[in-house]
Amino acid sequence: MPSPRITASLTYWSTRTPNAVAIECDGTTLTWRELAGSVESLAGHLAADGLRAGDRIGYLCQNGVGVIQAILAAVALDAIVVPLNIRLTIPELSWIVDDAGLDALLVDQAYSRQALELREGRALRLYWQGPGCPPWARPLDTGSAGASAGRLKRAVGDPDVPAFISYTSGTTGRPKGAVLTHGNVLAAAISFSITESMTRHDSCLLVLPLAFTGSLMATWAPTYYTGARFVMHARFDAARTLAELESGNITVFPAVPVVFDQLAALPQFDTADLSTLRVAKAGGAPPSAATLARYVRRGTPIGQGYGMTESTGVGASLPQEDFERKAGSTGVTNYGIELAIMDAEGTPLPADEVGEICLRGAAVMWGYWRNPEATAETLRDGWLRTGDLGRLDDEGYLTIMGREKDMVLSGGLNVYPGEIERIIMLDPRVSEAAVVAVPDDRWGEVPAAVVVSDSADLTAAMVLDVCRLELADYKVPKYVYVRPEPLPRTMSGKVAKAEVRAELSSHVGGRA
Repeated sequence: MPSPRITASLTYWSTRTPNAVAIECDGTTLTWRELAGSVESLAGHLAADGLRAGDRIGYLCQNGVGVIQAILAAVALDAIVVPLNIRLTIPELSWIVDDAGLDALLVDQAYSRQALELREGRALRLYWQGPGCPPWARPLDTGSAGASAGRLKRAVGDPDVPAFISYTSGTTGRPKGAVLTHGNVLAAAISFSITESMTRHDSCLLVLPLAFTGSLMATWAPTYYTGARFVMHARFDAARTLAELESGNITVFPAVPVVFDQLAALPQFDTADLSTLRVAKAGGAPPSAATLARYVRRGTPIGQGYGMTESTGVGASLPQEDFERKAGSTGVTNYGIELAIMDAEGTPLPADEVGEICLRGAAVMWGYWRNPEATAETLRDGWLRTGDLGRLDDEGYLTIMGREKDMVLSGGLNVYPGEIERIIMLDPRVSEAAVVAVPDDRWGEVPAAVVVSDSADLTAAMVLDVCRLELADYKVPKYVYVRPEPLPRTMSGKVAKAEVRAELSSHVGGRA
């Protein structure tokens, strides 16, 4: 059955509120009418250049209005958009470019060197966002395109047409391309807009890269769907972000914990006027107890969310009003998604038992791009097997216990890193914590913890004392290392545990 396409919102809001601001970024502002006109024009230019339905166009650039215009123009043509992680190396990017079979790539000055390297030996058309287009690229032309094909008037279509190939962070191997359809994106937009009670009167601020699924699907998509104002910064700057929150009439602000930490570290944070901000939400990882408390004192509690690329970001959300009552929880299931805790055979488990988090619903991906084996392994019996371990309490609140592949098997007993990390992070002096498995001659594996703290008073012995009070003896880390340096993270804010394990491999001879 036909359903709304991604471009349906642009068609609707450019008619319903044509003069309202649709998008702002670094001095460029477009109304809904202007955005629709520019997208229609750009779609005509891209089609004239040969971009066809099913072709893949990527982007590797800083946040900008041009990225949103290119996304909407591409999906209007039924082309497929491939976001590229700006932190990846050339070999990593090359692998994704080849796996996706990119036909075109949007770049800017900041990533022009990478673009030229990626073009070598490939029939890759390069488009340029911003001024000063070099001779080896084509400008992102949003001016008059001549005869219009009325592409934006196609408000409905097949919901299973692919719109994005979003590559996973690759923390357990090569990244896989999750194919997200028009129907997936619509489902995510509806889910997040209901979760955050968003309307066209909201203003949402994004300071994270648009390549991040949380930025696209949990931030831009619901803002765009509800006709709200979308404000972007090309890149994150703490002082500028706080100033925007104070004077930019921002009502919704999703980010990752490190962003909230850097804002709170500013000397002007305690006196900044945050009265317009009604939704502050952290994704990618849980904020520290100290960070949560700091924002509560400012009258702006931080909500939390759980999701993944394969579910278009949809999963669970912890309402701001529950952050104390349900401390450590990731919240309740988002609208439009079903969540169950299952054992290895796919049998649902009762409340408070640990098992694999499984999701199903309209936001779950179509499958992995050109990878039927991985698709069959991940999508089973109608469920997305996330590989994350968790448990639901008797009220339906989810607690994440960690990745299944990160579980520590110590003397035949299961040890869940997430459980230990939550106990360690209850100390307000702790900003981050990561628990991983390290080899042990007696037990096979034992947990080891890296604790990040700026406090010279916090010692490994203190961390161990807390763990011994709260945890069974086999769960207590054998090794604890306290340091001021932050943990390595992926672009989506998740701790890169493979790097943590590599760091610990040289230290497991003793306790710091």
